Amino acid sequence: MAESPSGKDGFVRSMLGPQLNSAHSSAPVYGFGTSTREHREKTFVSPQHSKLQPNPKASPGPAAYGATSTLGKQTDGRLESSPNWVFGSGDRFSGGPKASNVGPGSYNASSSIGLQLTGGDSSPSYGMGSSTRDGVQTVYISEDHSNSMLAGRSTKTVPFYSSPTAVGKQLSSVKSTEPTWVFGKNKRFQDPELNAKAKIPAPGAHGERVRTGMGPQLLSAFPSAPLPGFGTSTRDHAAKLFMSPAHEKTKSYGKGSPGPALYLPPIAKRSAPSYGFGSCDRFYTRKMALRIGNTPGAAHYNV
Repeated sequence: MAESPSGKDGFVRSMLGPQLNSAHSSAPVYGFGTSTREHREKTFVSPQHSKLQPNPKASPGPAAYGATSTLGKQTDGRLESSPNWVFGSGDRFSGGPKASNVGPGSYNASSSIGLQLTGGDSSPSYGMGSSTRDGVQTVYISEDHSNSMLAGRSTKTVPFYSSPTAVGKQLSSVKSTEPTWVFGKNKRFQDPELNAKAKIPAPGAHGERVRTGMGPQLLSAFPSAPLPGFGTSTRDHAAKLFMSPAHEKTKSYGKGSPGPALYLPPIAKRSAPSYGFGSCDRFYTRKMALRIGNTPGAAHYNV
């Protein structure tokens, strides 16, 4: 049967690092070396290897070599210089006569709205007429137009037309008057019975005449409810009361008996179980596993 990957403590064993279980082989562990260059120079491998080893102290470092730049003009004849491009410094119009044309902002462009002073056609413009009514009457267009201007002047004009309202009483017999409603002017309590009822006071107007139903009732028609309370009699006074011969025999019962604190609890009973927080280390099993893993193997002992 294959072994479970989890240990007794329920944790899954890691496959990295030293294996505590002898059935599993530990993988090799690699790290960075801690040897220095001086210590490496003292290491002897073979005479041939020692002859091939150069003196690292006599060789120059990388900064001692001068690396020529590949940008710009190459001084070394073996390297070809790359082409360079720059901004020209020649005159703009060196090839011919300079242009004498002015820029667009030098022209005075007249507006195309309104009266055109140059060869352009002026657009028609409209405005409010300034002629009076008398001036319009003197204008002659045609005979028919002149006759129509005089039409209606001899008739009697109505200075103001009054349109009758459709709300309220209609004066014209052709139109019917709509019904109207108003508030009545009659008195509220014309009936003697209603007038008598109106004089009855409201429920809140009775005042002190409504008696409370709690506590002693002053009116003999209403009985007062019983009021229980705490008694004020003492124990000595209660001992003098006589009810019956049988009651007198039971008065002394218990006076010579000891109190509850004088009784010892029985020892034969078992105590109920109690639970608390454990005081064991939380990582006890892991620490034991690491302690066992740090134990040196058999090859580390000198017999």
